[in-house]
Amino acid sequence: MNKPLVGNAADEGQIKEAGNKVKFNRETELRDLQFVLQTRQGRNFLWRLMSHCRPECSAYDPHNGKQSYNIGKIDVGTFIKAEIIQADEESFFKMMREAKENSK
Repeated sequence: MNKPLVGNAADEGQIKEAGNKVKFNRETELRDLQFVLQTRQGRNFLWRLMSHCRPECSAYDPHNGKQSYNIGKIDVGTFIKAEIIQADEESFFKMMREAKENSK
């Protein structure tokens, strides 16, 4: 269970410290992803994962269970794509070019 970032919401010092922790954690997440995106193997893996999740496809399926499953996959794919673009947009385009080259 996660410990709350703020014990007293009226304490401006706690609020500021919590904001700094959140900002630091997000910067760390983006740096970690940038590190993975520096390698072709990392980009290949993320492209395969994102492609499996099909963020650009329709979730529609006449069977409700399958449609719910598709929505979940698409949500994960959309999250991965957004994270990659926020971390390093050029790497996303590089991944697209490499995937196109690999499919020839």
